[in-house]
Amino acid sequence: MIKHIFSVTLLAFGILLASTVFGCIGVSDTRGNLPLAEVVEEIKPGRHTQREIISMLGSPSTKATYEEQEFWYYIGEKTETLAFFKPNLVERRIIVIQFDKKGVVKNVQNLNESDGKKISIVDRVTPTKGKDHSVL
Repeated sequence: MIKHIFSVTLLAFGILLASTVFGCIGVSDTRGNLPLAEVVEEIKPGRHTQREIISMLGSPSTKATYEEQEFWYYIGEKTETLAFFKPNLVERRIIVIQFDKKGVVKNVQNLNESDGKKISIVDRVTPTKGKDHSVL
C-alpha cells in the first residue's frame, strides 16, 4: 500500500516537473515574408524581371508606385516568446526591390531593425463637432 502511494506521488511529481519544463520552452513566431538571404543575394539589378522575382520570393507584402518606378516591399520578422514574457525580437528585415518602367530590377535594398526609427504616439484627441451638450 505504501509502495503504491509512493509510486503515485512520484508519478504526480514527474508530471508536474515535466509540465513546468515544457511550459517554459520558448515559442518561435515568424510573421510576414522572410526570404532566405541566399535567394535575395542572387537578385541582380538589370538581370531579373518582376515575374522572376515573384517566382524567387513570392508575392510582396506591399507595392508602391512613384512616377515611372515601382517598389516592392518584402516585410517580415521573427520573435521568440518565453512563457508569459514579452516577445523578444530575433530578426526583422525589409527587402525593398525597385523596378524601372520596363519591370526590370533597378535596385535591391536589405533593411533590418537597426534601420528603423522609433515613432512616439501622440495622445491628443481630435475635437469633433456634434458632441457638445446644449439646451436643445
